[in-house]
Amino acid sequence: MELKKSPKADLERKRVLFLEIGLAIALGVVWLMFEWSNDPGKVDEIKFAMDQELEEDVVITRQDVPPPPPPPPPPPKQQVADVIEVTKEKLDVKDEIQVDAEADEEEEVEVQEIEEEEEVIEETKVFIRVEQMPVFPGGIKALLKYLGKNINYPQVAADNGVQGKVYLKFVVEKDGRVGEVVVQRSPDKLLEKEAVRVVKTLPKFKPGMQRGKPVRVWYQVPVTFRLQ
Repeated sequence: MELKKSPKADLERKRVLFLEIGLAIALGVVWLMFEWSNDPGKVDEIKFAMDQELEEDVVITRQDVPPPPPPPPPPPKQQVADVIEVTKEKLDVKDEIQVDAEADEEEEVEVQEIEEEEEVIEETKVFIRVEQMPVFPGGIKALLKYLGKNINYPQVAADNGVQGKVYLKFVVEKDGRVGEVVVQRSPDKLLEKEAVRVVKTLPKFKPGMQRGKPVRVWYQVPVTFRLQ
């Protein structure tokens, strides 16, 4: 008996057809993917957006920035009378001798013995130099320490950078008290006022002596105000 294949079961005849259909579908899918990934409309839109954004953002300007203000000056570390020197004035006294130039050579000149009189010390006279000058308790170093400790730098003068040396003198009375105070030279009213104030508070000196008696004597003190 001869076997015959059914035409419906013979798949070999349709293999070529299936191959062509599969190839067509694959090509269609590849074409769609290519078209989707290279959409010119989207590319142009993105490119345009990027160009527009760059044109708006890239703006170069130059502004003159003022320099920052200088830092405030540091506050003074210390406000004291830095250097105080004590000096004494010297006075040269010359005796004047008067000569009568019109006296006749033949005229007899009566010579009288001159009795030496003891020098009378005036009560109100203020000496510049005496045999024993006034002495501050503890000496000059103690005087400098007292002034440096008690003098306060005027705040207004310090804020304005005012400094300098105040020259003043004062009278040491016969009992050692500080009497009249005179400002001889000063760079500023505030500085001299402070120097005078402290000098007037000085404790009693050992008074100056002339011929064994206490006398009034000028005492000079330059006070230097310096900002550190």
